[in-house]
Amino acid sequence: MAKKGLILTLFVLALFLFSCAAPESTTEDSTVVVEPTTTSDSGRITAPETTPTTTAPTQAMTKEVKELLEKHKTITSVNYNEDSGTYDAREVWIKGSLIKKTARLPRTYDNPAENYDTVYIDRSQQKAYGYCTSLDVAKCPAEYRGFAYELSYSEHNILTPFDIYKDVDYAEKTGTSTVDNRKSTIIQYTNKDGNKEKLFIDNYFGFILKQEIYDSNDEILEKHTFTQVAFDNLKDQDVNLPEGVEIQ
Repeated sequence: MAKKGLILTLFVLALFLFSCAAPESTTEDSTVVVEPTTTSDSGRITAPETTPTTTAPTQAMTKEVKELLEKHKTITSVNYNEDSGTYDAREVWIKGSLIKKTARLPRTYDNPAENYDTVYIDRSQQKAYGYCTSLDVAKCPAEYRGFAYELSYSEHNILTPFDIYKDVDYAEKTGTSTVDNRKSTIIQYTNKDGNKEKLFIDNYFGFILKQEIYDSNDEILEKHTFTQVAFDNLKDQDVNLPEGVEIQ
């Protein structure tokens, strides 16, 4: 009996000792991701560089220049001489989308009926017609006076002072002048080809009287004049083919 008691005592003591032993703790490995940094030449750690976004400031024209560039929009018709006194001189009439111009060069063809000294242009229809108005029968035989001939629109359509304005986004006033006895303001801008350009603009009507285009050496590359100008006095018959003319 004493032997059984001893065995029981030893068993209880063993359970007590096992329960008091601290279990071995375990931890899982973990990885910490660190954002990359850069080191400056001085050895200091700095944040990654960022490229700032900048917007170029929009240039604004002065009120004086802006108003001057708007004046031409009130013109209903105009008649002028382009490049007067030069080999390429011609007279031009404009009313709305209709243009009449004298031919730059005398036309001489084997067929006298195709001689013309005047070109009528209809921009709305993209059409051009040659017509002879001369009283010289050697150039315009009487039997052919009632005929006009369709020409290449792209070849005969012209650049007018009104078209030049479409290229002006920003301009500055650089001075004043007098062109063909008309007081004018000189503005300067960079055209679509990257060239400096000057326009001499009539102060009252806002019409371009002279155009100068410069090269990279600041030498005049091209010049045009628009003189002996008459405003707002054309009739429809001044820019249309004469009534009864047959188009060939």
